[in-house]
Amino acid sequence: MPLDLWMPLKQFVYERDGGVCQYCESQSEYIDTHCHHTLELYEGGTNHPSNLKTLCHVCHKERHPFMKSAREKLRQGLGEIGHGLVR
Repeated sequence: MPLDLWMPLKQFVYERDGGVCQYCESQSEYIDTHCHHTLELYEGGTNHPSNLKTLCHVCHKERHPFMKSAREKLRQGLGEIGHGLVR
């Protein structure tokens, strides 16, 4: 889903959930939350709000330990770029 469609959807889910992680029930700022698919897309889930819930970053990482954070991806990407430039 394009980012320009995803971000308003994430905002809607965050507001619907009152900014509360639906697993640990901690209150989080919008920027510190993730929009989690209850039934994963690869399992036939959709991007409909009924299949989405707000999670704090800690709980989301616990649900998806194999997923890298945006910061980790950026660091890895910069490292790969640097390796390509330095011989």
